[in-house]
Amino acid sequence: MEFLEKLVLPQSAHHIQLIHYLLIAIFFLFIPYIGTLLVSSIVSLVYWHKGKRSRNELYLDFAASVIRIPTLNKSIGFVLGILPILTITFMISQIMHGAGTYVLQLLFVSFIMGTIGVILLYTFRYSLDFQRLYTNIDEKVRDTEINSEIKEKSRHVVRLADKTGLWGIIFLSAALWLLFSATTLIVNPPMWQSSLFSLIFSWRVLLFVIQFLAVASSIMGAVMLFAYFYWEGGITNENEDLLSYIKTICLRITFGGSLLLPVFIAVTLLSVNSNYLSGSVFVFSLLSLIFLLLAYNLLYAVIKEKNTRYSGLVFFLILFTAFSVIIKDQAVMSNATEQQAVILDSQFQEYLAGLTGNRGTEEVSGKEIFDVRCSSCHKFDQKLVGPAYKDVLPKYEGKIDQLTGFVLNPVKKNPEYPPMPNPGLKPNEAKAVAGYIMETYKK
Repeated sequence: MEFLEKLVLPQSAHHIQLIHYLLIAIFFLFIPYIGTLLVSSIVSLVYWHKGKRSRNELYLDFAASVIRIPTLNKSIGFVLGILPILTITFMISQIMHGAGTYVLQLLFVSFIMGTIGVILLYTFRYSLDFQRLYTNIDEKVRDTEINSEIKEKSRHVVRLADKTGLWGIIFLSAALWLLFSATTLIVNPPMWQSSLFSLIFSWRVLLFVIQFLAVASSIMGAVMLFAYFYWEGGITNENEDLLSYIKTICLRITFGGSLLLPVFIAVTLLSVNSNYLSGSVFVFSLLSLIFLLLAYNLLYAVIKEKNTRYSGLVFFLILFTAFSVIIKDQAVMSNATEQQAVILDSQFQEYLAGLTGNRGTEEVSGKEIFDVRCSSCHKFDQKLVGPAYKDVLPKYEGKIDQLTGFVLNPVKKNPEYPPMPNPGLKPNEAKAVAGYIMETYKK
């Protein structure tokens, strides 16, 4: 997005790392809330339709109760559901500045669709409340004319609930799919120049979406158990049948989602390019599994003893699991964009030199650096220790900054060759040698 690119400020490597830390905090606020909103909306809509067809009051009450928690008030939807996507978009625009990808387009469309989805789901929630209100009034009023008007309004609200519930879920699901498409693209630099269609419908995106749904289901059930049975002693003004049904269904949802989660944590970990794995990725993957194991034990105790006193602990353990998964994914993103961060840091140093009046005070010969540092391992027309330049440089044509970033911070890309050692160059030296290599290759 051109207007977002114009808002980007030059960032040093330190600032880029700080942005990654901030992204962890924002995703930790966003993922639990938006996951709870999406899954509770799906469950609510399903039971709303079941209740209408069977005229089962328990189903209708359950549908209204499930959607009521994540839509407790309007500010929650804005602060935790809409604002984070916009913030994520601006932060990632800093990280991916000049990378030549369509990440920002995906995130901006995700923001628009997510905003529409949240608004529609709030409308769905209030439509259910109004429909229940009209039903109660209709049962108490004996005036035929007024009853007729109330029934008409009730039918209108029912139609509104049907439409807003379905379309809210569709818009929010599409927004999240695009968000995970963008994050998948970021952590897979070889895909940066791939087509939009091949990215959105790739198996990698599907894996992240399924992992999110498993996390979201676990959190949604845990949130309901926490809200109805633990927070401030639980909700006591609901009838016993409804509370019992909430407990039964939410335990099933939490247990089902948490059972699937370890599988998809492992599979998504295996899908990551080995160059972007690190100790922190494995540590937080392991922590997420440990938290899940503890949550399983407590869920089993709740089911076996039919006592909800552990629901608070289950809620926090599921949150810690989600937090660990988020940190794991952000660690992968940080590793995958390390070369991009080096490029941005180089641009920042140039920008800073221009502000302080030190730009261009030192001339550097790219040829001399190549002869001393590079020629022992690389030739232009044949393989040596590393690949021939004629085989690898075509993908860097018109992308001198990316080539400079690779020289500054080499990453193993071809398993047929040993990893390139870091030459220890300064940003201006790396740019000079990259320029020399590209100019010589084109001759």
